[in-house]
Parts: sequence; C-alpha cells; structure tokens
Amino acid sequence: MLYWNLVDCLSVAPDADMSFDKIKANALVAAVEEDDLQLVTEFLSENMRSTISTQYFGDVLATAASSGSLSLVLILLDNWDWHDTKRLPGVRYAHAVQAAAMTGNEDNVRTLMERARPLANSLYNNAIIQATRSCNASMLILLLTYRHHNLDLDMEKAFWVSLFRSAVAWNNIEVLQHLISKHVSRIDEASIELIIEDGYRKSSPHSVQMLLSVLKNFLAPETVSCAGGLFWAARSGTWEQVADILAHFQYERHQVIRALVGAVSGQRTSTIYHLLSIAGVRHMTQDLPTRLTDALQLMLPESLSVLKDRYPKTIESLVERICEASHSGDLIEVVEVVRVATTQHPTEDLGRLSQACFYAAKNNHIDVVMYLCENFRPRLATSSLRSTATAQIFIDYGWDINHYDTGSKYSRLG
Repeated sequence: MLYWNLVDCLSVAPDADMSFDKIKANALVAAVEEDDLQLVTEFLSENMRSTISTQYFGDVLATAASSGSLSLVLILLDNWDWHDTKRLPGVRYAHAVQAAAMTGNEDNVRTLMERARPLANSLYNNAIIQATRSCNASMLILLLTYRHHNLDLDMEKAFWVSLFRSAVAWNNIEVLQHLISKHVSRIDEASIELIIEDGYRKSSPHSVQMLLSVLKNFLAPETVSCAGGLFWAARSGTWEQVADILAHFQYERHQVIRALVGAVSGQRTSTIYHLLSIAGVRHMTQDLPTRLTDALQLMLPESLSVLKDRYPKTIESLVERICEASHSGDLIEVVEVVRVATTQHPTEDLGRLSQACFYAAKNNHIDVVMYLCENFRPRLATSSLRSTATAQIFIDYGWDINHYDTGSKYSRLG
C-alpha cells in the first residue's frame, strides 16, 4: 500500500497536468502489470473502476488479459460495469480480447468471451485478425467459435476477405488451411482472385499452392481472369509457378499475354522466352523483346502487319474507337486501331489517348495499360488505379506517389 499512501499524500496538492483520478488510474494499471492481486483488490474496494483506461499505460483489463493472469482478469470482470458509458466498456472489453489474442492466452480469451455481452462484430474482428498475424491457428479457431455473423452482408464479406488476405500476407499456412477447408464459401470469385494476387505478390509459395487448389476446385477458367495473379507470378515468381496457373486456363492466349506483361515489367527474360514459346513463337533468332509491343509483334504478326479497312478514317473517330476498345479490354482491337491511326495520321498528337489509358486502368486491363504506356506515355491518373498490378505498371513509367496528378492541386499521397 506504500504507493497508494503516496497517492493520498499527493491528493492535497494535485499536479495541474495530472488529476488525482488519473494518478489513481495509473496506480491501478501498475498494480495489474505487477500481477499484485491483493493491491488490485484494495484499489477496487476504494471504488476504482475496472473499466478505466489511462492515457499512457492503456486499459486496465487489457493489461491483465495480456499479462496472462487469469485471477486478475476474473476480479476485474467481477467489478465490470457495462453501464459505465463514460468509459466505453464495450470498446475496453474488445481491447482486452485483442490483447489476450496477441499474447496467445486462450484461457483469458475463453473467459472474456464467455463473460461478454454481445458486442459489435467489428470489435471482435480485430482480435481474430491479430490471431492470424500472430500465426496462432488454435486461437483463431477459438475466436471464430464465439463470433456471431454480421447481418450486414457487405461487412461480413469484407471481414472474411481481410482474414484470408492476412493469412496470406503473413504466410500462415496452418490458418490458411483451416480457412480454405471451412470458410472458403464465404468469399466470392473476385475476392479469391485478389487473394491469389496477394500470394504471388508477397512471394508466399506455400500459400500460392493452396490458393491454386481453390482456384482449380472452385472456379471455372471462364469465370475469372486472375490478371493480377498472372502479372505477379510472372514478375516475381518462378516459371513453374507461372506455368501452373496458366495450365488452369489451358494456356489461353489472352492469359499468356497478361503473364507477359508481368514478365516485361520485372525484366524476367527467361519467363518471356517460355511465354513466347507457348504462344507459338518458335524461331527467336534475334534478341528477346524487352517490351510488350515487341513481343506482340512476334505473337500477333497479322494484327501488326496488315491495315484493316473496317476502321474509320478521321483521327477523332479512331481515338474514340481506341478508347472504346481500352474500356472493354480488347487489346487486339487497340493494337490494330493504333496502327491505323499512326499510319494514316503520322503527324497527329495522340496524347488524347490518356483517356483510353484511364479506362483500361480503371477496368484492370493491364495489357492495354502497358501497351499504351510503352507507345504514348499517357497521363497517369491516380484515381484510375484499381489493382497493385496496374500501380506497378504506373510506377514503371514514372508515376510517383509524392508528385501531383496533372491538373490537380493535391498530392497523390493526399
């Protein structure tokens, strides 16, 4: 009680910067931190509240939950006041659950969850994500058993996508395996594509293999594009990883081109060679192409050698046609119309194709984005970014988060 007596002495002339109540709150946290059950009991008998939160030392209950002392947690819960709205007891309680999850103390988590009133799912969700990042599969499973489904379907979907992405980001194989076996039906096709993209981007080989099994077992090739996954597999992964995901799409030409975009971005000459071989380019006597445009010249000679008569003649109509093709992601159409435009109107400035690039980026047509960047250096609009693959292409061509978009007074970071 020496510290408590000292607090009593200080109360006659409280510091202007720290009220007496704040001093007592700090003393209670210190007692909890020292695992001093007797002192904590005496503090609570002096009408100290277990819902207290301090400015510098955190919440009382969270401190007890993270220290591993179940007896402290129990005595604080016995004195818990759910009606103490001034101190936000629900938020403090959720902090304690998260603190226990971070330290892996399942006894404290189980006690807290059994004694809790229903709280917002978003508060428990943070603890579940933290358990995933801590690579604690048993803690994750325990928390999920207590979690209630969110009636807001969008929020529920966002939680499960975030949980899968966290498991991939931290390369937590045990957690990911549990999620795939029990909860993969909770996320949609677009989300699975995004998670696969994360796996390749973060170079998590074991995660990628598990995710590919999901891709092959649950998603038909015609229902997904996996543009981001193909891009990052070719840019950062091994050729075996690229071949594995391409095999699911039966080496369809459009998917090969998407992978080629990633290989060009990462200057992966070996992958470029393999992709061109798959595309039917057998006799590469010259140096391997380092640009997508040059690679397309080898893959699609018919589109780049013969001018089509079916296109309009005026430059305005041709630019409009390019914009439409960019919006729909028709790379072949873009290539053909660009060739017509540059041949029939060699002196025209095609800077207006910035709008075409905007459409392509906004719809995540990474092949069209790279082709336009290689040939026209369009303005790169930050508002059009929809994927990490597109962002990487922008970075390859000079986009910098610290600079300003053309015509904007706000930095890209803002």
